[in-house]
Amino acid sequence: MDPRLFFCAPFLALLAAEDLRQRRAPNGIVVCGAAAGILWHFLTGRGEELWTRLAAAALAGLFGSLFRRRGLGAGDVKTVMMTALWFPAETLLRGMLWGLLAALPPALLAPAEEERKGRRLTERLRRKLPLIPFLTAGLAGEWLRVNAFG
Repeated sequence: MDPRLFFCAPFLALLAAEDLRQRRAPNGIVVCGAAAGILWHFLTGRGEELWTRLAAAALAGLFGSLFRRRGLGAGDVKTVMMTALWFPAETLLRGMLWGLLAALPPALLAPAEEERKGRRLTERLRRKLPLIPFLTAGLAGEWLRVNAFG
């Protein structure tokens, strides 16, 4: 069983709690989580994977900055970049997909007043719905699917 989630989970839990409470992802938590991910690769003898993870984090930042105006906040992008240092791309992408799918029902059930103000779905997602908890749950679910259920 791959132990990555156990080491990354405290950072994701802190980021999810901050996103729920203040709608932000503090840089200190993200930087510590990213540094721990890099350190984990060296301590477990997986240093050769690190270049792939760094490239994935850079791509996540690039694509995140492109989609930032369409619903992703800076905290969401930073969180995905941090988790890209921990998890393989396939696990990360599937986890993000599960998280986004889980976020859709609450986003679609946004108050009618938001709709009357003419806000698009992506704006409602960004304004009313903290996304990091959903991304964290999706990633944890995908990790469990891969590790516990094969």
